[in-house]
Amino acid sequence: MKKLNLILIFCLTTLLFIGCEQDANVDPPAYVKRPFVMCLMTMRSPEIKASVAYTKPYYGEIKDDFEWEENAIVVLRDISANVEDTFVSLSGGQYSLYPVKVILKEENTYRLTVYLPDGTVHTAESTIPPKAKIDNLKATFVEIGKPYEEADNSGGGWAYYLNPLTVELTYKNIKDGYFVSPQMEALPYNDSGDNMQVELYFTEPIKLAENGVVKFLHRTEFYSFNPRAPFKINEFFGSVYTMDKAYRNFYISQFQMDGNPFQEPTIFLSNFSAGALGVFGSYDFDQGTVKYP
Repeated sequence: MKKLNLILIFCLTTLLFIGCEQDANVDPPAYVKRPFVMCLMTMRSPEIKASVAYTKPYYGEIKDDFEWEENAIVVLRDISANVEDTFVSLSGGQYSLYPVKVILKEENTYRLTVYLPDGTVHTAESTIPPKAKIDNLKATFVEIGKPYEEADNSGGGWAYYLNPLTVELTYKNIKDGYFVSPQMEALPYNDSGDNMQVELYFTEPIKLAENGVVKFLHRTEFYSFNPRAPFKINEFFGSVYTMDKAYRNFYISQFQMDGNPFQEPTIFLSNFSAGALGVFGSYDFDQGTVKYP
């Protein structure tokens, strides 16, 4: 009898949930079109480029084309020197500036102002970071662990080995408040003539300078086939970037778009005034090699 009562309760509960289940049509949030501005500056280029477009609805039919704004007035002002230049409008919402009065200088702050045909005005500011110098980047710790065999599950009958690699890179002589990002590769080699090329992936690829120093840590493994020929590293090569916060936020947002159609929308951090989206940021870079030790 007790078992019958439990079955009856279960059936009634199921019917209750089924009876409450209803379809509902919910209208998506109202779409508000907003201007989008992109401008990234570097002292390495004599030309400064900008683009002006409008956002597209998140819901509904997805279209590949953009609505570009070709009639905006884009002005760059050096706040520190109190001078400004106006961009030239090109086709397709693109704007170009070869500065005449404005000169890009380290730690100077600049304001980008965009005047739209509808009378709205949008602004953003960016401060040029200190010049990136590959000589400021040092390999302060390098360790290649003992290789160990990796199981061959392909049925090929051959063995290969994994070599644990730990690298610490340190960037010095940069003022606090700016960000640093090294993009380097290691060059392991051994006496058997094996030469490897290992890209370094840091736990934090972009870090904020504190007390004039930034440290980056890489831990991974690379393949080899001869465990009796230990590897050495005495050289790294690649680039190092310095950047302001706006460029850093934009750079990080690019890693959020992995092509997964089910992922949430990219979190985009705009530094433009209310009513507009976009990025006005600055960066610098240098290339070369880093010796170790």
